[in-house]
Amino acid sequence: MQAVPALSVTRSEPVSRAARIPLLALPWAWAAAALALAAHRLPYDDEWFEISLAHADPHHFSASLAADVHLPWVALLDRGIVHLAPGFLPLVVPRVAASALALFLVASLVTRRRLAPWWAVALAAFHPVLLMYGGAARWYPFLFLGQALRAWALWGADAGTVGADGALLAGALVGTLAGYLDLPFLVIDGTAWLLTRSGTRARVVVAASCAVLVAGTLLTPLSHPAGRLVSIAASRFQLSLTAFVEWLGLGLAGEAHPGWPLTLLALLVLPGFAAAAWAIIRRRDGFSRWLLAVALGWCGATQVGVWHPRYSLLVWALFTAAMLGGLAAPGARRTASVVAAGYLALGLLLTVRGDHFLKGDLNSLPAAARASLLEDPADLVIAPYPRTAAQVSSVWRPAAPVVAVPLIQQYPDRDEQMSSLRAALASARRVVLITVPDRSWLRVTNPRVRAELRSRCHLVASHEAVEDPFWPLKRWLSKSTARYRFRSETWDCPRAR
Repeated sequence: MQAVPALSVTRSEPVSRAARIPLLALPWAWAAAALALAAHRLPYDDEWFEISLAHADPHHFSASLAADVHLPWVALLDRGIVHLAPGFLPLVVPRVAASALALFLVASLVTRRRLAPWWAVALAAFHPVLLMYGGAARWYPFLFLGQALRAWALWGADAGTVGADGALLAGALVGTLAGYLDLPFLVIDGTAWLLTRSGTRARVVVAASCAVLVAGTLLTPLSHPAGRLVSIAASRFQLSLTAFVEWLGLGLAGEAHPGWPLTLLALLVLPGFAAAAWAIIRRRDGFSRWLLAVALGWCGATQVGVWHPRYSLLVWALFTAAMLGGLAAPGARRTASVVAAGYLALGLLLTVRGDHFLKGDLNSLPAAARASLLEDPADLVIAPYPRTAAQVSSVWRPAAPVVAVPLIQQYPDRDEQMSSLRAALASARRVVLITVPDRSWLRVTNPRVRAELRSRCHLVASHEAVEDPFWPLKRWLSKSTARYRFRSETWDCPRAR
């Protein structure tokens, strides 16, 4: 990276008075929308791990942390939260607060750097990915805040001020406590800091940030040794165009789309974002070089298994703001931005409704599917996936008890994972098993459940329902893709007490 004179850091424009009130209102409006969405929806897939971990007994809590690839600090925070206020929303509140503050910092630096007008930043905050995952009960909202603090210190604050130094240190602390994934981006930010500042003070601040990094991630008893982190990254490294395309496509257009073949309309966002990227490249200043370096860093992360866009929220906030800024540009760029914004508005609507997600288990459970999937009367309903169990209980409200299976990440031993299910099966004569297509840990859990049923019951009937509207596309990508989102099996258990 070519050195950028320190003067370029102080050349940002002050926020106008007309923009101050909307920028101050933005985090509150976004937080209200994110909390309303969280109150309306059931937890997403990864959130169930966080919820289960927060409620786990001390033995399984410590064992899960030892086996997990993430840092323990967010899990410890969640454990304290559920002790004071059990439930899903209390876990969401600090995440929403973190993302709202991050969005305020992003809005400030974007307007000062003249990347986009304030109203473009306000609209960008409601990109489907930002609204969906900015309040998710996981660690990535805290990563978003840590990286936004450092970005603001670099490009939104006045150089050489205590505020800029403090924001860089705070961003290093929050980001590294959120997850190991922040390490390469802290290197990028530290390099940009040294290149855009001069004198010993800048070096002292970077050295302090590195000390925070080491203390927060590598020297605590609950953290993984550096050698293991390198080994994990090396084992996951694989050149994959698919991982990059998934990260880029879902990050730009969101996760909810119209069914096939209308899914192809998602390509309409590409010209708008491409024009924004080209405008950033043409700036040729320190800010644009830093932003491109961060984006390339996330491109590299896709090659070690980090392909989901929920981790790189800062990138989508900045590039979406730049794209929406094109609404004020003349000619073809404005047209491209209008089309992209229109499609993102459709994606936002589908996201809030909770349907038409490419990832099948993120979708809502249709009430009409009960007739074909749930046989009455039943003594027991088994839904191994916790989200499906919660959907069955809240949407269908069966008279029989609904049980899920403990997550295999916390209960890897088969007997221990199946112990509660065996107790429930002891007195059930008619059992309904409802599953979603096997993926990830369900590839092990679902067969375990069926093995338990076969040991004491016999299969009477099976049904599939709720066709995946993206099945033609997914079948083209993988021949083993399931056509239906849900499968129901009815089992008779004559040996029940």
